[in-house]
Amino acid sequence: WLESTPAGSALHVRRVSAGGERNAAVTVLPAGTAISNGFPQMVQAGGQLVLAWTAERVRTAVMPLP
Repeated sequence: WLESTPAGSALHVRRVSAGGERNAAVTVLPAGTAISNGFPQMVQAGGQLVLAWTAERVRTAVMPLP
């Protein structure tokens, strides 16, 4: 999710089980990071979570899934 803070936008992810149990949140982009348009996109690829967003250019982040 995107969170608006006084320093700018921050992007977080969290795993939620089918039963509603939530894991700890992970900050992908800290507050103050530029996200210029639209919303970050994500997809599961193999054992990884791939995120993409637009800042001054297209940016990506890859996170291993447990």
